[in-house]
Amino acid sequence: MNRIQWIKRLLTLWFQWRNRIRGRLHCPLAVDNCTGVDKTRCSNDLINASGIDFRMMQLERIIRELPSPLRDAVYALYGGREWIGMTRAANRLQINRRTLFRYLCAADQAIEAELEKTEKSRE
Repeated sequence: MNRIQWIKRLLTLWFQWRNRIRGRLHCPLAVDNCTGVDKTRCSNDLINASGIDFRMMQLERIIRELPSPLRDAVYALYGGREWIGMTRAANRLQINRRTLFRYLCAADQAIEAELEKTEKSRE
């Protein structure tokens, strides 16, 4: 079983979003293409911060609705104020790294399914 890479990147962006300074006037996250602002952008370009906030709040809702062990695994690795890594996250949950990895793989699948369901309902 492997992690779904685009969900893993999305969870990393969610971690950054949760820990950003709320008073900033800009948001360095580009959710749709998983890249930051590059050299082709002017300093006056607007970034769709409200769209990013909506996407991240949607992801947070999905995570909150996951079954307990999956939700706990996601919060242990991505939900803190600082990045702690797999070993410390597993220790915090009092499980081994392999179990944490399995929970994260299952969480990735559940998040992907819910995001696809949400996209289909918008169409």
